[in-house]
Amino acid sequence: MVWVTRSSRPMTETSEPILIVGAGPAGSMLAALLAEDGFDVEVIDKRRDPREEDAQSGRSINLTMAARGLAALRAIGAEERVLQLAVPLYGRVIHYADGHRDFAPYGHQEEAIYAIRRHELTAILVDVAESKGAKFVFRASCQDVDLETPSVRIRRAGHEPEERTAKLLVAADGAYSTIRNRMQHRLRFFNFSQRYSRLEYAEFIVTPSADADWADNRHAVHIWPRGGYMLIGFPNLDGSMTLSLQIPREGPVSHAAMTSPAELARLFEEQFPDVATDAAPMLEEYFERPNGTMITIRCSPWALAGRVLLIGDACHAIFPSYGQGCNSSFEDAIALRAVLRDSGEDWEEALSRYEADRRPEADAIADLSIAHFDVLNRAVADPNDQLAAAIALELQKQDPSKAPLYHNVSFTCMRYTEALRRESDLEALVRDVMRRLAECSMEEAVRQALRHSNRADSVHTE
Repeated sequence: MVWVTRSSRPMTETSEPILIVGAGPAGSMLAALLAEDGFDVEVIDKRRDPREEDAQSGRSINLTMAARGLAALRAIGAEERVLQLAVPLYGRVIHYADGHRDFAPYGHQEEAIYAIRRHELTAILVDVAESKGAKFVFRASCQDVDLETPSVRIRRAGHEPEERTAKLLVAADGAYSTIRNRMQHRLRFFNFSQRYSRLEYAEFIVTPSADADWADNRHAVHIWPRGGYMLIGFPNLDGSMTLSLQIPREGPVSHAAMTSPAELARLFEEQFPDVATDAAPMLEEYFERPNGTMITIRCSPWALAGRVLLIGDACHAIFPSYGQGCNSSFEDAIALRAVLRDSGEDWEEALSRYEADRRPEADAIADLSIAHFDVLNRAVADPNDQLAAAIALELQKQDPSKAPLYHNVSFTCMRYTEALRRESDLEALVRDVMRRLAECSMEEAVRQALRHSNRADSVHTE
């Protein structure tokens, strides 16, 4: 049997490739990196080829590329292609309940994250991975897994089940991973935890009308925080806006309470009146597809005897609030390629080192994402939080080494654990500035606080 793809290098059935289950962003990125290093790579996915016309599923989810994701895209030569389809976002527009709006920039040097539709990003990654020699088999569902061989049994429409063996089996099949599930039930000491958000999301693609001032800023994330729930908007290149309604599963304002288009329309009219008219034509879509869940998953081990590995959401799914899920998964792929380059033939030791390095980072961004969800939902509209954010930006302006947590997470490739450590020091500085504000301007208060901090650091060093 020969697998026919756009790649010019066919793979015969006697070879044992690195087999990746899941052709989403994480799996496709890893395929491109490993194929570039000369590995035989095969990827299977139950969905359609994202490059096919109308291949997009019911989900229209937007992903954000930050510094970590862009670095990985640069490594496989895909950054420029992705940026051509992405919208740069320079901050947040906060839509308050009383109707006024504020713009909060991400930084003072036009720092930006980049929003792109998931299926468009995946299509580019698949195309690049194939150009480097990776093979993709779509519409092939994983029916069973043998962790010892390792191998998977796949089924494609119109074909008999097929057994595919691998040198290394990589699970990039998402938060509800079939391979992780098998590890959980087959390994005696497999640790697993999951935490669902009390909120679920529904998405709508809305085209703002010509006089819709709520969408004037097409280069910012739009947030309507309402305490226990919120609406988030991501601009698209075509002028539309992807809106994500995030409300509880149960309660007075909840998905359970949305029993008719009229109930949903009432929620928009009362809580999001500026967008209600433009959103109205799309609200019936809410009842045509299921809501999305938000989940944090932690588990260990990620690797089994040098022959099976979990990557991305399969081992560390996180809430989307920080926009780091895809970025973190791309970092996984970069880190895995590095350890395989250095490992020789001892892949068991290499995968052990990989997990030891990456799992603390995954735990850190999971915790950050849970905390940031509350920031977006509540504190982003709090005057004290806004003051703290303004002080943090002024601190960074006067001393670039004092960058705030969001900057270090989103606009650098600093380890998440290091970003957390630095944030603890920064919070103490912000509190010092706040104490000084009663006597001087913010600029002067920051200057004084930095002088005091530098003197204390000097004494401590001596």
